[in-house]
Amino acid sequence: MLIYQNDLEPDLEINLTDDGKVVPLNDATEIRVIGLRRGVEVFNRTATGDQLGHIVMPFQAGDTAEVGGISLEVIVTWAGARPQTFPITGTVVVRRRRSN
Repeated sequence: MLIYQNDLEPDLEINLTDDGKVVPLNDATEIRVIGLRRGVEVFNRTATGDQLGHIVMPFQAGDTAEVGGISLEVIVTWAGARPQTFPITGTVVVRRRRSN
């Protein structure tokens, strides 16, 4: 995903799969999206997900303040407080706006 520095739209959207198969999220008790830039946590917050494995997380102030790539992982907590971590291929790339 490409987003410009300090932009908060569009929301971050992830289609969660495991071994090429959609991960239905209707039984998840919590979904967290973690973003890391050079190993430092940029954000760690809850997100929404659906039965088709589609996750949506709105950006908040500060998430896109610094130019560069943000790697992602998703932690889904299932019933019985059983977490499962999904590394996400690709990154969010925050690009500096060109001056006019």
